[in-house]
Amino acid sequence: MLLHLSLSAAVPRIQPILDLAQSTPPEFHAWTLLKILQSGNQVKDRAIQRRLIEQAYELASAAQARYPVQPLNGIPQNSLSYLRGQAGALGLESLSLQTRAVEFMLPLDKARARQMFADIPRPSIPAMGCGDDLLPRLGEYYRTLGRVAQETFTPKERQREDHISFLAEYIGAIGSPSQLVPAAAMLQNLSVSPEQKQLLYAKLGSALESVTPDDRSFAEITSALTPLLTADLMPAFQRFIANHAAAPRCKHDTQQLTVGSASAETYKGELLGDNEQAKRIRQMAWDLRIRNSRVLTEADRAEAAWQLAYNNFLDALAQRQQAETESEAAFFHETVSGWMTAADLAPTPQARARAFAEAARIIASSPLETSSPAEWLYQIVQGIPGRAPSDDLLRAYQDSGNPALAVYAALVRLAGPNVVQ
Repeated sequence: MLLHLSLSAAVPRIQPILDLAQSTPPEFHAWTLLKILQSGNQVKDRAIQRRLIEQAYELASAAQARYPVQPLNGIPQNSLSYLRGQAGALGLESLSLQTRAVEFMLPLDKARARQMFADIPRPSIPAMGCGDDLLPRLGEYYRTLGRVAQETFTPKERQREDHISFLAEYIGAIGSPSQLVPAAAMLQNLSVSPEQKQLLYAKLGSALESVTPDDRSFAEITSALTPLLTADLMPAFQRFIANHAAAPRCKHDTQQLTVGSASAETYKGELLGDNEQAKRIRQMAWDLRIRNSRVLTEADRAEAAWQLAYNNFLDALAQRQQAETESEAAFFHETVSGWMTAADLAPTPQARARAFAEAARIIASSPLETSSPAEWLYQIVQGIPGRAPSDDLLRAYQDSGNPALAVYAALVRLAGPNVVQ
């Protein structure tokens, strides 16, 4: 209550958003607080900034997902895994949210920022299987580790090399190949003495030798790691390669995906729109845009035949059913995208409002909000691809009855669409 009262007096513009956010899942609540802080001059009082950071940090621990992910190179862009990997950039996982809270705390209280980072559970990454498509996305975590080491230690502590011991402990705890690239990138950009850097590289070399490579991510990790290697790391890197040669291998058809040669024929994961209903609806949308290799004009869309085709498209969307081979997540993304396309093509404001309302209704009722929050948010943020969210879309989100959708709309109106990307 004290936080509510002080904020009401100091920053009345954000209080309605904070009130709404309390009814959202913990990761959305934390994400909202951090986005408000990111939006610039909305909160100028440092004490209030700190309290928002602490609250976001605490809420983040209850997030559904532990760490963000990214797609392996070569995963088809029309796959569900690729979409989930793109959603990982939104930072809705506990590691992302807590790391970002540390970044906001750094200019306010360096000692507290260091303690917060130290209290974040270390990433525990399972080995990838041959059917896995997603790598942990750990770059921000290791960049923040580097910042904490550089910015939070006092001159006396640095003289004792406490910051080097701090880094060495984290590097020594590396247990997954996916941690090697972001850790090496962090070390490359670190401002320490040559002797100190050599010690840290020795730690990284030990980690490089000890982790067990998985065949699924091997090509991608080695490709990204090679430009970051120093001469001192080369012997350890050779042993890393030798360890891979002795480890179990994936079948050739799935291994191709790690070197960027995936195709619909070799890919074993779920593709979006890979059923007859979805293909028919996509073709209908294409025909509403293109005729005889020509983009249709407003005059073309005024024709009775186009209007009939558009109404048939709406009917097909309304009657769309989840296919037997289609996951609930893929059905969700395809259906929402279809209604967003209907809004983009809408011939009248009324038709556009109806399409946005349908999209918002489907988003608001989807269980993905709690089972897979990042990809749920990704569909909201995506809206109509290539277009900023319009007032009528934000109105549909606001009127949906879903607190997280309403928070998103309020954030965009407060600080613009770039803040919520």
